[in-house]
Amino acid sequence: KTSPYRLRTDILSLLANLATCGQSVQNEIASAGGLELILSQTYIDPNNPLQKEHAVFAIRNLCQGNAKIRQRIQELQYQGVTNTKELANLGLKVSEKKNVRSDASAEGRPSLMPVVAEQAVDECQKKDKKERP
Repeated sequence: KTSPYRLRTDILSLLANLATCGQSVQNEIASAGGLELILSQTYIDPNNPLQKEHAVFAIRNLCQGNAKIRQRIQELQYQGVTNTKELANLGLKVSEKKNVRSDASAEGRPSLMPVVAEQAVDECQKKDKKERP
């Protein structure tokens, strides 16, 4: 029996292979919304462990010899984080915190933490602000 998750990987693999057929095919995939679709699959899915690798391979093939697609990717803007019901069911929430780590490169990155832990951090930060002169 074939896993329903396997279909996603097969589609990514197909797009990766089609992208090797030249710029006209690469541009057609991108203009049909394929670039954003592929980029949205670059996460680790425990039910579909090869999904991310196939997506990265497809992006590589789309960018190969195609400055227009590389430019489109460079122009993408961060739009924020999204919490899903699946995360909420696990008691997790994605939040955008400034200075998540001590290095400046982490500023504004999304972080995943248990809702209870996030509430505790928020309470500590509020308490810290009240105690400062």
